[in-house]
Amino acid sequence: MRDQVYLPANAAIPFLWLCGPSGVGKSSVGWEVFTQVRAAGVTAAYLDTDQISFCRPEPPDDPDHYALRARNVAALWPNFLAAGARAMIVSGILETPDGVRLFTAAVPGAVVTIVRLRATPVTLQERIFRRGRGGGPPVPGEQEWQGATASRLLALWEDSVATAAALARNRIGDVCIDTDGRSVRDVARAILAQAPGWSHLRGPAAE
Repeated sequence: MRDQVYLPANAAIPFLWLCGPSGVGKSSVGWEVFTQVRAAGVTAAYLDTDQISFCRPEPPDDPDHYALRARNVAALWPNFLAAGARAMIVSGILETPDGVRLFTAAVPGAVVTIVRLRATPVTLQERIFRRGRGGGPPVPGEQEWQGATASRLLALWEDSVATAAALARNRIGDVCIDTDGRSVRDVARAILAQAPGWSHLRGPAAE
């Protein structure tokens, strides 16, 4: 590991939000970015918003749990700072400009960069069906994918493609990264190279 990287105590905290459709690899890539930043000696934090928003049935006025996610991020943010985090990586659903504003407001003192992960419909289908066969990392909340019928997986894929179209239509993302044919490690490297203010946080794994 490199020498510890210190940022001034009053410096704005670089905050990276990874978004994209289901099956694009948000959680896997987010964790890899966190791993590479840690390898650079940076005290960093990682959060998957899907894991802090389980509440069923969904409230009629907050079906995607945007408000719940934002409140939970806002509640955790000062705790991460108090623990010494000098960089924050988050992965989760983020499809609308209102969502961007909501989550940005939840993390005062942060410099937020939204990274949209992209994949072609064919790639998304392959990844979703592979997850349905039990492949890929086990992710809490996605048990419905494993062992699902072909028709159910097809519906999940169609929803994923629609989400990707909505993200493009709403122009979500300060940086867009294509994931087709690339390893998780390579995608994480590309994010750290292209996201403003993150290139100096790359560790040995990104060289």
